[in-house]
Amino acid sequence: MIERVIFFVGVPLGIICQYARTERVADNNIAVIVMGSYPSFIYVLGLLVLYRRATFTLNMQHVATLAGGAITYEVSQLVIAGTFDYYDLIAIMLGAMPVVIAIHYSKYGHPAPIATRI
Repeated sequence: MIERVIFFVGVPLGIICQYARTERVADNNIAVIVMGSYPSFIYVLGLLVLYRRATFTLNMQHVATLAGGAITYEVSQLVIAGTFDYYDLIAIMLGAMPVVIAIHYSKYGHPAPIATRI
């Protein structure tokens, strides 16, 4: 159910935000920040869900690889004169977080810290 909501509501909203947002970097309005960083959030979350649907498996290495690639791309924009944004880095990490929590709970069934499990 949640996967359908992500694909049929979240991803289209991400596409709309990607093309509808304005480049007002100096504007610290929360709505502008959320609208500007939402595509980074939903694309990471959506790709992880899509990968799980395609392969019927998803583990922490998959999440780390996808999130690491997205973070690398965002940081590389400093070098290639793109539009680097700290809020996008935060959105990428927040997009991966629900998947990390879901994997942890499905594997261990209780809220023990991930670092205490081997």
